[in-house]
Amino acid sequence: MYCPHCGADEMKVLETRESEMTNSIRRRRECLACGRRFTSYESIKQPPITVLKKSGKREPFRSEKIKASLDLALRKRPISQEAIAIAQKEMEKEIFFRASDRGHIESKTIGEIILSHLKELDGAAYVRFASVYFSFSDVKAFISFIENMPEKGSL
Repeated sequence: MYCPHCGADEMKVLETRESEMTNSIRRRRECLACGRRFTSYESIKQPPITVLKKSGKREPFRSEKIKASLDLALRKRPISQEAIAIAQKEMEKEIFFRASDRGHIESKTIGEIILSHLKELDGAAYVRFASVYFSFSDVKAFISFIENMPEKGSL
């Protein structure tokens, strides 16, 4: 790392903080050559993951799709954006963990991960997501799913 002010490569770290929302580390640094201070951010570069679709098609994993699914399922629900961001981060951690040894993950597994986290976060969002994920053929299948759900205290 080089000082953005003078280009020197020797500095000391004054303060380090973890950022929960962005999954990065913030460091406050001081250049030993010019004495000026600046902030740097460090994050782990995740290897690319391929998603295996039901159709056999492969596509790169995109976290925007997780965010869009969560936004849709949690629309008009009393869940803060911070809680949604934390849930998304946890889901992505689990996805990367499960795909880490193979470099790919099935879309079905991603759906199951999202379902399990939504079940803990909000029951109504869980049912919304499940209705799309399981593609209920009729109202009876949907009602049967809801009747077989765990009670609110277990969600």
